[in-house]
Amino acid sequence: MTDDAELRATSDLMLKLLDELGALERRKRELPPGTEAFASLAWEVADRARLTVRWSELQLRQANEALERRANDTDGAPALVDVPARRLDVVLAEWRQAEIRLSQAHPGSPEAEEAATEATRLRIEYRTLQDRKLEEQRRER
Repeated sequence: MTDDAELRATSDLMLKLLDELGALERRKRELPPGTEAFASLAWEVADRARLTVRWSELQLRQANEALERRANDTDGAPALVDVPARRLDVVLAEWRQAEIRLSQAHPGSPEAEEAATEATRLRIEYRTLQDRKLEEQRRER
């Protein structure tokens, strides 16, 4: 089951992916078509767009899980903007667990696929949180 903190993390990652996609597209627009640099950036844009679509599908799955989980909940839930980001140590521990599950799963099995997806999501979440922490430290200086 996905909790609110995981939904918040997925939303944060989606915003980051969209920002990165936009930045790549803006860089590509500054290059003349028919060049290696243009083609290379076009490939990067397509790759980032595919990743963004996968994350949007994850968000949809998480949203449906939350909908089912809260079907009989009359208290309601906070908006994601009000949910604090997860702690780095928690994400790191979950990432390690996912990597262990992946190493123990039979290659190609549904368990391996699920563990790989989870490990990738947690790796990106960890990187995003770490980047945010470093940025906050830079601003404090």
